[in-house]
Amino acid sequence: VRSHLGHVLHPGDYVLGYDLRSINLACADDEALEKSCLEVVLVRKHVEKKPKKKKRSWALRRLAKTGGGGNKDREDQDLEDFQQEIEED
Repeated sequence: VRSHLGHVLHPGDYVLGYDLRSINLACADDEALEKSCLEVVLVRKHVEKKPKKKKRSWALRRLAKTGGGGNKDREDQDLEDFQQEIEED
């Protein structure tokens, strides 16, 4: 198979696209599509998402807290949200 995407695609890669041989269209250009030499139109390369690491290689240090007790669950959730936000950046 020949493609202009040879620098992007490699044997064994998955792609998303349209099979023009079995597509069902209701438009005036059906005849032009049948005469076309194209069999497939590639839309994009499919990349599987890698699982995220659960263990962080760093830890946040906290200052000593003065005052009331507060909600421990809420503080833990805020800390986790903050750490995920840092990892995304």
